[in-house]
Amino acid sequence: MNFCHPGSLRRPLKLIQTRGPSRGQRRRGYILPALVYNRRRVMAPVKDILFIGDSLIEFFDWEERFPRHRVENLGVSGETVQWLLERIDRIVSTHPRADMVFLMTGINNLAMEEPGFIGEYREILGKLAAAYPQARIYITSLLPTLLPWVKSRAVEQANVRLRDLAEETGAFYLDIHKAFMEGNLRELLSEDGVHLSEKGYALWSRIIAGIIEPS
Repeated sequence: MNFCHPGSLRRPLKLIQTRGPSRGQRRRGYILPALVYNRRRVMAPVKDILFIGDSLIEFFDWEERFPRHRVENLGVSGETVQWLLERIDRIVSTHPRADMVFLMTGINNLAMEEPGFIGEYREILGKLAAAYPQARIYITSLLPTLLPWVKSRAVEQANVRLRDLAEETGAFYLDIHKAFMEGNLRELLSEDGVHLSEKGYALWSRIIAGIIEPS
């Protein structure tokens, strides 16, 4: 798994145990942050997570995969980067909170031989950053395909531009392309050569789980 963020490494936050609300706070309706418990950590905050993109997002049950968190699947089959830009204002208006945003879009542009989508992608990132200033926004690398008209070189070049865009805008770059290339691609993809099999989604979601709930 490779994901990066520009700038220096940050010191991990130390968990500090605090007292519960006072009697006065309880009268004013004070609400403790939502917490979940697991064996490895004392507590982990419930996160608002948006998965945004094309059919690769839409065709997986992210809510079931991450039941401890408030997850929204906002994938639309067949969508290009330009079409996502057209609906991004509606997304941020109907989903006012986000701690994490995972983007997966662009492969349909390459399938249509339209690689010049970085400008629109930059606009999407700007709108998301303005709507969710405290959120971590992840640009997910495009995945390899078995489609003869989508050349591996085109996917790799697009991923270089996406990585550079992450560095430029302060987003995080999540490289899952490498993990898929290291596996058996015919097992990770479905019969159509572009969508994912159960094994493919298991691999992708396992990488994301390491980000959402690091051990």
